Amino acid sequence: AIALLRAMPASGAGPPTTVAYNLAMRACVRGGAWETALELVEEMAAQPGGAARPSAHSWGTAIDACAKGGDWRRGIELLHGMRAAGVEPTVQCYGAAIAGCASRGEWRPAVALLRGAQA
Repeated sequence: AIALLRAMPASGAGPPTTVAYNLAMRACVRGGAWETALELVEEMAAQPGGAARPSAHSWGTAIDACAKGGDWRRGIELLHGMRAAGVEPTVQCYGAAIAGCASRGEWRPAVALLRGAQA
């Protein structure tokens, strides 16, 4: 998936879009390369005015990647980071962050996220 993403400009397809990044990120998460999915959302966020900007779906996929990789703290950081980037977290984003906390027995942060989602 990463090779296809990187080959898009040279193939004449133009620069990768948000949808292309999202698909590559999802493939990384499914393939166990959750850290690569995080690198992709960070790459998108760092592009000044690029064709690909992280959407709520992009951030949610990255948060889910953290949950699957056991890095619940990073998932929470991404949840806050998406807000700072002007993207409102969805129920799915909160759910992924809460699942990441719960999978590690971190109930206090999970409850705090639940309260934040309800606010």
